[in-house]
Amino acid sequence: MFGILISACKKAITGRWLLPESPTIQEWIDTVNDTYVMERIACCLCLQKDTFVKLWTKWVKYIRPLWINFMEVTNCGFCDAVLS
Repeated sequence: MFGILISACKKAITGRWLLPESPTIQEWIDTVNDTYVMERIACCLCLQKDTFVKLWTKWVKYIRPLWINFMEVTNCGFCDAVLS
């Protein structure tokens, strides 16, 4: 998980490389959530639900209270398994 979070941070930084503003936390969260969606799709295709749940449980529990629309954007049966 740490590697995913750092990669998202690097992506947010490179997206604003030549701009005077630094990346916002919201941009970082959006990047991590994009990765979440891609990982969910990959795990669905490879039938690796347990791996997905194990990897993303802490992130979902952390981000859900902070981002109300998270469950609407990522509505999937995996989300229920992660949160239960």
